[in-house]
Amino acid sequence: MKVSKLFDADEADIVALINNYPFANLISGVAENMQATALPLLLERSEQGGYCLLGHLAKVNPQVQQLKWDDEALVI
Repeated sequence: MKVSKLFDADEADIVALINNYPFANLISGVAENMQATALPLLLERSEQGGYCLLGHLAKVNPQVQQLKWDDEALVI
């Protein structure tokens, strides 16, 4: 997909955006059982040089059980 230069962002821009606006939606599941939770996330640099998003879900949140058997998710 061609991205316009207006929307071109480098790594520093993306890191700054996440650090300045840490509130996100964690979305998981498939169409008939899709779940979303709004939560704050922290961005940390991993030991391998990449990045890791850290957050917390309450144990009583049904999304926790869903993520135990299907750990794929989307963060927006």
